[in-house]
Amino acid sequence: MNASTKIESLYTGITGSALSFTKASSFALEVLILIDLWLLSLIQITGGFYFQQISFRWPWIPLAVLGLSVFLRVKLLRRGIVLMLLSNPVSYLTVMFSTFAALILASNYAAYVSFEYSNFHDLALYNQAMFNFVHGRGFIDPLWGVNLLGDHSELIVAPISIIYYFFQSPLTLLYIQAIAIGAGIFPLYFLARIKLGNSYIPFIICFSYLTFPAILNMSSWTEFRPITFAIPILFTAFYFYEADRPYLFVFSMVAAALVKEEVPLVVATAGLYILLLGRKERIGYKTGLFLLLFGTGFFFLMIKVLIPYYGKAPYPHFVRLNGGDGIFMALLKNPLMLFTNEEFLTIEKIKYFFDLFLKTGFVPLFSAVLFIPLSNWAQVVLSPDASVISQHWHNTLIIIFIFISLVFGLAALKKHSRFAYALSIFAVITSSVYFGTTAFNQLIMMPLRDKAFFSRSFEATYFNDLKRLIVEVPNDKSVYTTFRALPYVSSREHVFWYPKLHEWKEAEYILFGYSFVNDTEMKKLNEGLGLGDFKKIGESGQFQLWSRQEKNKGISEASHAR
Repeated sequence: MNASTKIESLYTGITGSALSFTKASSFALEVLILIDLWLLSLIQITGGFYFQQISFRWPWIPLAVLGLSVFLRVKLLRRGIVLMLLSNPVSYLTVMFSTFAALILASNYAAYVSFEYSNFHDLALYNQAMFNFVHGRGFIDPLWGVNLLGDHSELIVAPISIIYYFFQSPLTLLYIQAIAIGAGIFPLYFLARIKLGNSYIPFIICFSYLTFPAILNMSSWTEFRPITFAIPILFTAFYFYEADRPYLFVFSMVAAALVKEEVPLVVATAGLYILLLGRKERIGYKTGLFLLLFGTGFFFLMIKVLIPYYGKAPYPHFVRLNGGDGIFMALLKNPLMLFTNEEFLTIEKIKYFFDLFLKTGFVPLFSAVLFIPLSNWAQVVLSPDASVISQHWHNTLIIIFIFISLVFGLAALKKHSRFAYALSIFAVITSSVYFGTTAFNQLIMMPLRDKAFFSRSFEATYFNDLKRLIVEVPNDKSVYTTFRALPYVSSREHVFWYPKLHEWKEAEYILFGYSFVNDTEMKKLNEGLGLGDFKKIGESGQFQLWSRQEKNKGISEASHAR
């Protein structure tokens, strides 16, 4: 090898190494940017309480790294991050889902051990019904004295009970629910990708979903509602619809109908939508007609046969519609009632609708898919019950179709106007960042700070006092307890509670805490304890445990029969 060849070889090696080093450095910088920008987002979302002692120089660190990387390789920076996300979207979605699930589960646990519920007895109700089911007693709920399937036809609880069988705790129900809600981003992403193309927009939609205030509220309310399991199922169904897979689409819609008795009406109107507007190459008249007939028939089967059979009474929840089908007949006779009746389209309900659409940039209004849950829109408009707008789970189906119609609405705007499409994306991003980060801070991060990891009360909570006494109550014995303590003792066959004040006479143990008892309940408890039938056997913090004396122990035969 002559001298010139050696020099050329050396030059090639040096330049190759320099190029490799430059590419590696740029990639490393991009990774640092992702990490730093993630930290910046965390600071923004959490309101800065993690970093209160850090000076204002902190945010400039990632910005300086960003500027340096832009200076070195602008083109690689611009393409590298986007390609990194698009080359393996499942990995990125998994990171989003895992972050969401971890924070939600931690928040749920913190609220659970701090006795912070949105509704105490419903969590205990479902837990006790599931406990009885996995022990071969059916979905019996002695808390209300009914079969769970006689109140709502929530057949989805049967497959959920398979997981519950291995982890018999109220926390299991909360965790399964939070995971189901978070997992909705996977079918939602692929629906958005097939509808909008392979771009970064589906990630924005998933971010909007995970930070949507109603979704965060449903995930963190420390309450169990089976209707939330319709979220991933219906997202999956409409992915198969857009992919023109009729059998998988129909299968998913039938599965959704098992969640709750109101879902078959959505299945029926989805069939009507297909017949009128949404036919595809393989999803046509036959599919639409089948869903229309199946949904309508299954709805009436549930409310006229299944629920009355298990509940031994007519369907009880038409009261939310102020008489149920009677109100629709009245509207047919006098449509002006919709505007003249002060219980119907109120200012509060109009504000509620405006608020829902504002947080998605009003884009869902550009898709007719939004009106598929027509019965649920009607319930919000017509019901005199204020809970239909104050409690988000009543409108779970509406929220589901807000996001499905967000995807369809963006697709319609993209087809007709690129400017409107870009403007709509900007509106979605702005509303998601502004409303979503605020809600995330209030509903998730602040409870974690105030009730758990940053609070001394987390180490000496009522929960620990209660646990010390619960272990002294045999699992096969009945307990009368107070409102807030219900979920903790509900994994047993018989639990009695306020306001069924007379039932302390049938219980074998009484467990209560002074700060958790109102004056009326305390009066009744004192009456019972004053009779001398019970003896105090334990005390921890504010909680006391009393046991029925031997001469009167045992649940009456009538109680067992009921």
